Amino acid sequence: MMRKRAFTLIEVLVTISIFLMVMGLVLGLVITSFRSLREGEKMLDYQQQQRLCLTRLSREISSLVRTSAGEASFIGKEDSFFLSLPERIIW
Repeated sequence: MMRKRAFTLIEVLVTISIFLMVMGLVLGLVITSFRSLREGEKMLDYQQQQRLCLTRLSREISSLVRTSAGEASFIGKEDSFFLSLPERIIW
């Protein structure tokens, strides 16, 4: 007569607990990866905004013209303003 071999309750519980621990670690890694991805996207958005601001600022500065009186004004602006420039800039 052949006896059927079955798993004991302890073996099943140990197997399930090991499986749950491994799945918890995997889930933790996935959550951390998504969080890092989101932070990276935020940093990329900030860098793009800064790049746009710097581009606009450099465009506005490059449109600044020096007049003969030592003043400067923006070209093509309705509300243009003047500011006095020093003769020499010391860095």
